Amino acid sequence: MIGVIPGLLVRLLLPCHLALVTRVIDADTLDLIIPLRPQVKRLRLSAVNAPELKTSAGRRARRVTQMLLLLRVVLVKLETTRKGKLKQEKYHRYLGSVYCPLDLGKMLLLLGVARPYR
Repeated sequence: MIGVIPGLLVRLLLPCHLALVTRVIDADTLDLIIPLRPQVKRLRLSAVNAPELKTSAGRRARRVTQMLLLLRVVLVKLETTRKGKLKQEKYHRYLGSVYCPLDLGKMLLLLGVARPYR
């Protein structure tokens, strides 16, 4: 029972989850393992739109993201609806932000490999 309390406190006090990035699909889509949210397997960054992989800019953006994240433990903040359900977009990817230790979306924008999502 005592082991449950720290996990519960983390969930209540911190809106982020520890996650392991297992695959970088493209610069704005990642596969991850989130122990406290096992249903979340694929995450779409909510604030940025990276170029498509069929372009050289898209491949460059993916390489940058791989160098920053692949097989690293990061913090993930998942977006939720007003009713508290996890948000998904049309391809059923969960939406959220990744911190490694800075916001990945902002880092990609600053490096010029992605643009703001509209």
